[in-house]
Amino acid sequence: MKRWWALFCVRNAFASILLVMLLFASPKSFALELFPYALDYGTNPAKFIEPSFGGVFWMSAGGPDLWWAETHGEWKIKKLGIHFAEKYLSMDSLYRENFSNVNVSLQAKYFAVGVGYGFSADWIPGREAWLRHQISPGASFFWKDFQLSVWGRGYTDESWTLLNSLEWRPSPHFIATFITDYTSFDLGNSLCFEYGCLTSIYRFPSFSFSVALTLFWGKWELGGAHGFGGENQSWHSFSVEKKLF
Repeated sequence: MKRWWALFCVRNAFASILLVMLLFASPKSFALELFPYALDYGTNPAKFIEPSFGGVFWMSAGGPDLWWAETHGEWKIKKLGIHFAEKYLSMDSLYRENFSNVNVSLQAKYFAVGVGYGFSADWIPGREAWLRHQISPGASFFWKDFQLSVWGRGYTDESWTLLNSLEWRPSPHFIATFITDYTSFDLGNSLCFEYGCLTSIYRFPSFSFSVALTLFWGKWELGGAHGFGGENQSWHSFSVEKKLF
C-alpha cells in the first residue's frame, strides 16, 4: 500500500508540474477538448491539433452519483503534436479514478501517426487500490476536407477496442463526424456562427442523443451540453476553452 501511494503521489506531482509549465512557461503552444465527444473521439492520438487549453466538468443527472472533471490541452511544435489530459472520476462512495494521458503525434500534409500512454490509479475507498496502464496507437489521413482516422484503445490487462472516424470540414462553419467502435455508431455535426456553435450527436443502435451550445468571446469558448439515453440515462457538462492562435 505504501508503494502504491508513493507512485500515486509522484505521478500527480509530475502531472501538476507539467501542467503549470505548459500554462505559464509556454502559453502559446497548448490545447483542450471542449466537451465530451462521441465515443471518446479525444482519445485518438493522431487527431487534428488546435492549440488551446481548457477544462470540462461532467455529471450524471440520473442513476448513480457519477461525475468527473478533466483538464487537457494540446499544442504543436512544427510537425510534432502533443496532447495532455488529467481526469478525476467519482461514483457514489464506491469507486474513484485518477487518469493521466499523454499523446504524441507526427503530423504531415496528408497524414498523422501517433501513440498515447495513459496511467490510471483506481481505488475503492477504504478497501483496495490498483494501477493500470493504457497504450493507444493511431493514424489519420487527410484529403481535402476529409479526415479518416483509425486508433486502438485499451488497458494492458484488457482486450483492445478498435475505433474508426470520418470527419468532414467543408468550411469553418460546419463539421460532420461519423465514429464507430463496431458495437455503437455515432453521427455528429456542428454548425458554427460568428458568436457560437451548436453541436449534436446521435448514437445507435442503442439510442442516445446529446446537444451542446458553445459561445465565443474573443479567444475564449464557453460551452454547456446535455445528453439523454444510453448507459447514463441523462447527463450535463460544462466547459471552458481558450484558443491560442
